Amino acid sequence: MKVSLEYREGTSSKFWEIEVVGKTHRVRFGRIGTQGQVKEKSFASEAEALRAAEKIAAEKRRDGYLDAGGGGGATPATPATTTAAAPAKAQPKAEKSAKGAEASAPVQAKAEPAGFPRGGLFVKASDGVTANAIVTKLREDGKLSKADPKTAEGWTSKGVVGIAVHPANQGHFAVVDSADGAQGIGAGAWSRAALMANHLGTDVLWFRVYSPDLAVGVKFQRGSDGFRVVVGDEKRVVRWLEASGVSADDAKRPSDAGKGATLVAIQYDEATYKKGPDEALATELFAAHGELDKGDARAAMKRIDALAPEARTLALGLLRAAESPLAFEGLRGAARDLTSRPITPRAQPKELSLDEEVLRVGAWSAAFEGDTKLFTAAVTRLDEIEAEAERRSQWAGATGLWNLAAALQASNKHEGAYACFARLLLRSDEPHWGIVNSALLMLLMSRKGKLVLEGEAAEVVARAEKRLRDLGEEAQDAILYNLGCVYARAGDATRALDRLKRCRTLRKQNPNPEKDSDLEAIWKNPAFVALLAPRKKPSNPAVVGVEELELSAAATELLQKKKLANVGDILRAPASILSPAVRAEVSKALDDRFGLKWGGGAEQGAAEEDDDASDYTPPKKRAVPRHAIKLEDGGKDKKADKLVSRVGGLPNAPSNGAPWPETSRRPMEFVLQLVGKKAGGELDLGDVSVIQVFADMAGDYYEENTVVMFREPCPAVLEPPAGVDVKPVRLMSFTAGADDRALIDIDDPEDEDELAKAGISADDHEAAHSHAWCDKVRGVPVGANIDPKVLDSRGKPMDLLLTLTSFDDWFLWTLWASADFKEATMQIVRG
Repeated sequence: MKVSLEYREGTSSKFWEIEVVGKTHRVRFGRIGTQGQVKEKSFASEAEALRAAEKIAAEKRRDGYLDAGGGGGATPATPATTTAAAPAKAQPKAEKSAKGAEASAPVQAKAEPAGFPRGGLFVKASDGVTANAIVTKLREDGKLSKADPKTAEGWTSKGVVGIAVHPANQGHFAVVDSADGAQGIGAGAWSRAALMANHLGTDVLWFRVYSPDLAVGVKFQRGSDGFRVVVGDEKRVVRWLEASGVSADDAKRPSDAGKGATLVAIQYDEATYKKGPDEALATELFAAHGELDKGDARAAMKRIDALAPEARTLALGLLRAAESPLAFEGLRGAARDLTSRPITPRAQPKELSLDEEVLRVGAWSAAFEGDTKLFTAAVTRLDEIEAEAERRSQWAGATGLWNLAAALQASNKHEGAYACFARLLLRSDEPHWGIVNSALLMLLMSRKGKLVLEGEAAEVVARAEKRLRDLGEEAQDAILYNLGCVYARAGDATRALDRLKRCRTLRKQNPNPEKDSDLEAIWKNPAFVALLAPRKKPSNPAVVGVEELELSAAATELLQKKKLANVGDILRAPASILSPAVRAEVSKALDDRFGLKWGGGAEQGAAEEDDDASDYTPPKKRAVPRHAIKLEDGGKDKKADKLVSRVGGLPNAPSNGAPWPETSRRPMEFVLQLVGKKAGGELDLGDVSVIQVFADMAGDYYEENTVVMFREPCPAVLEPPAGVDVKPVRLMSFTAGADDRALIDIDDPEDEDELAKAGISADDHEAAHSHAWCDKVRGVPVGANIDPKVLDSRGKPMDLLLTLTSFDDWFLWTLWASADFKEATMQIVRG
């Protein structure tokens, strides 16, 4: 006995079948177009198995299931192997948008089977990636609707669509919506997935199937413009997904979402977003892919160049996904053409051009073919295009040449990678530390035997040395180790040993430096042997010199400036003469090396400044009422909704509630709140109970933010809109601050006459500098310009109320308020 049933209503499209074999019945069920799930159950006899099967089949029919094919119990054909949930209606095929498309485009059936188009989005699970973060990105161009996503299966008259974000599966979050499978990326807005990759710090996979013969897949790599586009029939894209470690079946509709899924209904502008990426574009991509595979790169370039700008950017991914010998041959020919013509600048300084992508792939292929002439010419032209773009805009990126270098490095084409990294290093006054380190590494790996530091190689090393002083400790250590290797290979043992001694994490850079062949020339050098030998605690730590503590260059310089030559000098000196950051570093070094506990050290941290306040009393005329802020974890209950001054959590509000601030694109995130004395807090905020800051944290530069002030009591708690991430709570504790006014009084702290005229010492000014750059309430505003003037709507100067320097690595947050607290504004600036 075998019964096969189907259920089709709205967007539901399911099958169910049961087969009795002996004493066992076997049930298979799932979405039409999938293999479904299988369950078996055994009984005491065959008759009992038959009765149970008939009973279950009858129940299914009462639930609305019909016999497959309209017959009475006929066995249907095995469903075709497809992938994801289908919307209720298939969208009609679009006409071909180019005359030449017919030769390369797939043959389309006259009548499309139900279940097309469909698609999904997969976001690789990683630290910081949450369902709410994904929903926030998907919703960037839509507004939250109150509709139930369970019922918003497709487009309504108001443009509402349901979205389900499923928990991480196989290391990915799976997303599907009932409108087009990946809404938020649709309508040619392909950058949405790229934004996810960059802002969420994760890889993103997107796919869409238009018919069995036409499908598109895109992979966006984290922090890179190196996305790849795959086109072909459905089977090819499904194979690509599986090779990427995901299954298209993981993207489920909102109505089929599990308990762990996040559901949200979103309202979009139907005219803009209803269709999603149109089929005509997919057909053009398929045609360009066909031309590439035939080796006609020039025809593919012409087709790509005719696309709209956003689609043209996506089409560049086709070139990155080239894989056939004919495609590479054609791209090398196109690259050769480009190197013989005058340079064509980027249309937009920040956007890679079609020419650059062809040059990059052509150079890549030339490196493997041994075509040195083409490789050098293509790299030179890439360098010229990027340099010209950088002259027009400081935001123009060098990602084309950098990505080529990284790809060559990963493929062990070290000489080619060095050529790229060297150009990047020599082109910029302040190159990224990764470029510096990679240039040195590739110099080592692309040369055999003794290094000769002449010409370009000498300039690369000199630029690396120059850049070293401005970098952080981790970057310094990596570069110092490679500099040590370079000098050892060049026969300069003195410089090699000096750089290795300055590297604080020698065995982190290489667990076995004594076996590093780049250092072979100094393996037997007594100084190198001593450097690697286990350290013994000296009998008298006090005589150990500052240079032997292996501190950062900045810390060593400050200790020498303070005339602290050895450990004994440090232990006798008051902690307050050092900046908090240096104090913490020195304290840790003394503890790690000698087990010495030094007052005011690491456990206090850079934000705790009351020790300084006790050691340094500012002159009365420059005393500024101010408090230093220390941000601490909220504790076990996280105090997410407590009426206290804090960063993160949920905002408090009056008993009658308050609207959640939104931009024109999405709700803002709650950033912080300050509680005034009127509401039981510690801060003097006049007649204001609570001041809160909300900001668009998904924007590139937090362009949109708002300050909310409540004068009434705030016993309630605002719940966030769906998709808004609630940040961990960090409580604010306040300590009395000291003077930072001297920063305004003194232009040149090295000028003793100016210091004397102002009646302060160099130590006064250094203490002021230490107190200025920290999280604080009131005090002197700092930034690109000391003491900026911020005016209210009446043209009156506003007072600095809050400064956060540690909230964001790249931005300074300052909150300003008028003297009467009638107005407040937040400024968020780079630097």
